[in-house]
Amino acid sequence: NYAGPAAVVRQAAATPELTRRLTLDPADDILTAFALVAAAANAGDPTARNLIERSARYLGCAAVTMSTLFDVDAIVLAGPSFAAAGSIYQAVIQEEVNRRTFARRAHPVRVMPSVNGSDAAAIGGAVLVLQSELTLSHTHPGNAARPEPEA
Repeated sequence: NYAGPAAVVRQAAATPELTRRLTLDPADDILTAFALVAAAANAGDPTARNLIERSARYLGCAAVTMSTLFDVDAIVLAGPSFAAAGSIYQAVIQEEVNRRTFARRAHPVRVMPSVNGSDAAAIGGAVLVLQSELTLSHTHPGNAARPEPEA
C-alpha cells in the first residue's frame, strides 16, 4: 500500500522530526494518526504536506487509469482520509488527471469531494444491499421473498 492512510502514517513514523513534532504515538489507530498528519499538512507543515501530496500523486495515477479505462466525467473522493485532507488530495489528483488523461481534449474529468464525506462507504454498502433485494424481487415477479434454498 503506497497511498492509503496506513502508508502515510508509516512514512510519518519513519521521520523522527515529524513524529516528535506531531506527537505521533504508535498506540494511536491509523485514522487518528493520519488525522494528525493531515492537520499538519493543512496548516502548512512542509514535511506532512509532502507525505499527503505523495499519497495523492499515487492516487492520481490510479485516477488517470480509471478515467482512461472507463471514460468517466467525474472522480468523487470519499472516505475519512479525504475528509481530513480533501483539498490537498483534490488539487493534486486533479492536476494529475488534467496533465495525463488521454481523453482530456474530448471532455474534462472533474475531481470532487463526496457530499457524503466519511459516510460514503456505509451508504454504498447499504445501496448494494438494497439493489440486491430489489433486483431479486424484480427478476422473480410474484415472489416477494427469496426462494427457499434446496436441501
